[in-house]
Amino acid sequence: MRRVAIIDRNPDHRVLFRVLLEGKFRCSEYDNGEDAMVGMRTRPPDVILMDLSLAGPDSAGTLQQIRGDQRLSGVPVVAVAPMASNAVRERVLSAGYDEFFKKPILDESLLHEVLQRAMDPARVT
Repeated sequence: MRRVAIIDRNPDHRVLFRVLLEGKFRCSEYDNGEDAMVGMRTRPPDVILMDLSLAGPDSAGTLQQIRGDQRLSGVPVVAVAPMASNAVRERVLSAGYDEFFKKPILDESLLHEVLQRAMDPARVT
């Protein structure tokens, strides 16, 4: 079973993502980038679902650490943000994220589709 790392400072969001993904993914949950980096180095995930409003280090700093880590650099990272515009989506993708998912979760199948698309071996990195 594939592994997903859920990085979100809001415990309710982590629980919701875990409930929606259980059965298709093994989920590891982290409330900040620092703990996520420690955990993901021990057990690298197949995909990372990361909220853009992290604190210490923030999501941009965490993404930079992921991309700079030999064990994690190839792991796709899906940015998660609330009700963002297309301009925000484009900015996020140009910053180095592989995919973007907009909260709130209105369609569980869309979440699965975004994660599968991020993990597609044919994706351009």
